[in-house]
Amino acid sequence: MEELFSVAQKIIGQSRQILIAGHQDPDADSLGSSLALKLALENLGKKTEVVVQTPLAPNLKFLLDFGRIRNSVDWEKSDLIIGLDYGNIKRLDILDFNPQSEINFLTFDHHLPDNQKELKIIRPDFSSTSELIFYFLKYLKVPFSPGLAFCLLAGIFDDTDGFRHSTTSSQTLETAAELLKKGVSLTKIAKNIRQKDLTGETKLWSRTLEKIQIDPDSGLLAIFFSSEELKDFPDDFVKSPILNLLAGAPEARAVLFLQEKNGGWEGSLRSQKEKEVNVAELAKIFGGGGHPLAAGFKTTEAPEIVTEKIKTALKNLNG
Repeated sequence: MEELFSVAQKIIGQSRQILIAGHQDPDADSLGSSLALKLALENLGKKTEVVVQTPLAPNLKFLLDFGRIRNSVDWEKSDLIIGLDYGNIKRLDILDFNPQSEINFLTFDHHLPDNQKELKIIRPDFSSTSELIFYFLKYLKVPFSPGLAFCLLAGIFDDTDGFRHSTTSSQTLETAAELLKKGVSLTKIAKNIRQKDLTGETKLWSRTLEKIQIDPDSGLLAIFFSSEELKDFPDDFVKSPILNLLAGAPEARAVLFLQEKNGGWEGSLRSQKEKEVNVAELAKIFGGGGHPLAAGFKTTEAPEIVTEKIKTALKNLNG
């Protein structure tokens, strides 16, 4: 990894205008690692911008004290783009970005290798992209201000579900401990990331439980909502807690949540380690990707077709 860090350091050192972007509809890992890297590179005298063009969840706005984010950008004026935590170039939050561009591109990611652009520094064994950026910044010998440490710890906390996911290693906990020593409040991070609209969440739980479809042959637990059915919910409602809980149902080998959005369907997939289903492989059927236990995709295919394809894939795994 140090050899790749060395190459990345040289690329950054030769760049004048750097643009940082994570994945669309960013979570705390994507946003936190982006803001931390911005602060670090500015400390090194680099002109750096973070772009977020898709909606930002209200519970993440507590991170914005530590960096200015742009929602529109002329990416062609940059001589280096750094993509963080995006998995597949289709999910990069620069909506008009041309993947064939000759502009230098550097990737830091902990998603499984899929369709990321060079130079790639990818570590699926890390809990989060924020953890990977922590080690890169240590390699650069950048001083960790409380603000920078706060952004990274928020990303790690969110992507490990409060250090409860199986991706939480001893290295992850050691990283968190080092960041806490910089004066970061873990209580503040937990309070903001877990901030909930209880009325909206109760309504979502109620409707979700009513719509569950279970296929006993494949082990697929599926839920889908049309845009009309979701009109009473905010655009950025948080479905992860529901999906993570449903993934623990004895009948479910995998959970699929489909929501109609922007003329198509957005899919979220979940499973649990002991069920031995890599949902990132299921997401690839529709050009998506993610982690072995949590993945996503976008499609224009009807929910019935999507569910049948996933059922077939799960049955093949049974064989």
